[in-house]
Amino acid sequence: MNSPTTNGRESNPCCHPCAPDAIDAINAERLQGIDAVPVSSHQWDETDSEGYRRLEAAFAAHRTVVFDAPRFTRTQRDDLRCIAYEHEVATQGLYVAISSRICRERWLANCVSQARFDVRDADFTNVETLFEPPTDDERPVIYGQTQPRDSWLAAHFGATTG
Repeated sequence: MNSPTTNGRESNPCCHPCAPDAIDAINAERLQGIDAVPVSSHQWDETDSEGYRRLEAAFAAHRTVVFDAPRFTRTQRDDLRCIAYEHEVATQGLYVAISSRICRERWLANCVSQARFDVRDADFTNVETLFEPPTDDERPVIYGQTQPRDSWLAAHFGATTG
């Protein structure tokens, strides 16, 4: 689950689609996950901590943020909401509704193409096993992939990617 958040001056979370808070960007800065070398659990913990540190800094600077990282349990999403609450920032979660089968197909295809950072087998299985879809009280915006991404973004956020 990606968690767009707004803070004061800007109201459209698509203004900064992946700010410096993107977890993959942090791994790239640290040269982790390059050339199909898996990112260790310890490295993931450090990357998450750095992402949270950057999120807090962005809130303190009154920036709009899209925290581009899967938060697959309620507890992880609550952690982000707590950080936002401490900075008096409203949050909005984005849930990409996709079947486990399609996730697995895309993951396996990425193992071959290496278009994105590698996800270790154990990590994929862990997420698949522990995944908790957002509940109604979390008020997620749900993208069901029934229409093209750009037109869906325009309809829901008044913005497109580019």
